[in-house]
Amino acid sequence: MKRVVCLLLVLVLALGLAACQEKWEKSPYHEEDFNTEGTVILATENRTYDKSVESFTYRISNYGKEDIVYSTGYSIEVKRDGVWYSLPKRKEAEQGTAEMRAVAPGETAEGKFSFLQYDYEVVDGEYRLILTISGKLYTASFSIGAESYDEDPYGYGTLESLPEEIDLETLTYDIAINSGGEIIGGSEEHIITFLEKVNDDTPGMVRIVSYGLSGNPVIYDVEYDGSCFICRKDTTREPSAEQAITQQRYSFLVTDGDYIYLSDQATLDEKELAGRRIEANRFAVLSDSGFSMWDTMVGLVEEMTDKRLGEDATLARYWSEDGSYWVNLTANPKDFTVTSKKYGMSRTLTEFSQIEEERGAEMEIISATWVSQTQVRLNCRIQGNDEETWYATFDVPEEALMS
Repeated sequence: MKRVVCLLLVLVLALGLAACQEKWEKSPYHEEDFNTEGTVILATENRTYDKSVESFTYRISNYGKEDIVYSTGYSIEVKRDGVWYSLPKRKEAEQGTAEMRAVAPGETAEGKFSFLQYDYEVVDGEYRLILTISGKLYTASFSIGAESYDEDPYGYGTLESLPEEIDLETLTYDIAINSGGEIIGGSEEHIITFLEKVNDDTPGMVRIVSYGLSGNPVIYDVEYDGSCFICRKDTTREPSAEQAITQQRYSFLVTDGDYIYLSDQATLDEKELAGRRIEANRFAVLSDSGFSMWDTMVGLVEEMTDKRLGEDATLARYWSEDGSYWVNLTANPKDFTVTSKKYGMSRTLTEFSQIEEERGAEMEIISATWVSQTQVRLNCRIQGNDEETWYATFDVPEEALMS
């Protein structure tokens, strides 16, 4: 009996959805109607929202050489069974309230949108925002999904939840690259949007699928949480690598023009290191291979680097594994600062005065390594002598060096 009731309920829901969709109009647009040339980027603030959210933010970035003009009037469409539908407007929805606004080259504008003008009860699913910018149509996709909002706020699905066989047609990702460096899926615009968020200190995430010579994908999730980068690497489908999902924290994005790196070092420019010798973890997350908007990407990373160096004296930052603490190195070769979200403490190495006297040279801190959640090893050397190295361990709760 229960089975019959459940089947009837499913049938009623299916008929209700079908009847609802019959009242809706299919989208008048085709994919080729939307502009994707790359000089203008439209994106929502997040990829996934809880259905309790009432107001959403979009960003329009102008990478062209001329002003663009857009209308604040917008439309929202919903995807059902692979088909896009226009949402029905409320009869009382205001008309003629749209404004025309301009965005100068190199600038980004923000706007708000919501479902309030539609005769529609918001449910989980895939949606798209549509705006007209300088006479051309642009779209930004987003999803509503309370189920994944807390554990998966960006709507990609965790690496652990992905199927063994990766299908780019159904996978949520930002860009896919083959072994020759060619882009075989996704959009460069997604990378630009992520870099813009980092530049604005806004949390965000990007997923990169990289195919090796074996033809198997390695998946990289790079999340910016507003303070550091968390890079998760999934090599479980690559037979030539250790088949595991690993995680590493990094402090900055930097570039040398050919690559964009995740790094613990604040810059690759030796002039900006104030003569310091610093060793840091670094990982090339993107390279100049097939990106038509590579110069824009590099420019955004250089911009955030210049801004960071102008505001902060930190030359390197090393995070504990769980993100509870971080260590900063500055231009002073003996100073280090240990910080958490609750407090900070600054210390200067004084333990090596006898060694310095014997060698006739100064000691310097060249890197830091977390040996536990609360203890960090300061790796040191005699300035100008790579062979003479020492280290001291700093215990954070005790606020003391254990050399």
